[in-house]
Amino acid sequence: MTQTEIKELLHYAPDTGVFTWRRRARKWFTTKRARNAWNAKWAGKVAGCLDSGGYLQIGVRYVRHRSHRLAFLYMHGETPEQIDHINHVRDDNRWVNLRSTNSAGNNKNRSLSSSNTSGVVGVSWDQSTGKWVARVKAEGRYMCLGRFTHREDAIAARKAANIKYDFHSNHGLQLCAI
Repeated sequence: MTQTEIKELLHYAPDTGVFTWRRRARKWFTTKRARNAWNAKWAGKVAGCLDSGGYLQIGVRYVRHRSHRLAFLYMHGETPEQIDHINHVRDDNRWVNLRSTNSAGNNKNRSLSSSNTSGVVGVSWDQSTGKWVARVKAEGRYMCLGRFTHREDAIAARKAANIKYDFHSNHGLQLCAI
């Protein structure tokens, strides 16, 4: 899939993140009748549906593509290693909500896990010591930031590490669609 092909088949609205089908030329069909039928049914309509992971996907030429990857292809002509949804909403493909990143960068803007019991990423209760533990994974290694009697002190240590290691300000938050 190339930028030229995607722009011929779909229209992307960066301000809303919505893809719509464009009218297709005769070259995309084996018959004129098939082209007319497709254009009557699909041209101008919103493209895509949610996959099981909550991402919007669009089927183009018998291949499913995630919409955020198509947005980068549409806007820049290539797709980066990974794309981060800044507000953590997987189907929000507005251009201002997408950023090019790598695996490490993407992990620095994760939502709070549903299994987290402390309310803060990297802060947990250590049953064996009866203290709160603050940890961080940065620069390719896990680091213990300390053991604390008070939860607030462990949270402060983790927040300081988030700043030191350049975590995104949304890291660990549960954000809602805008």
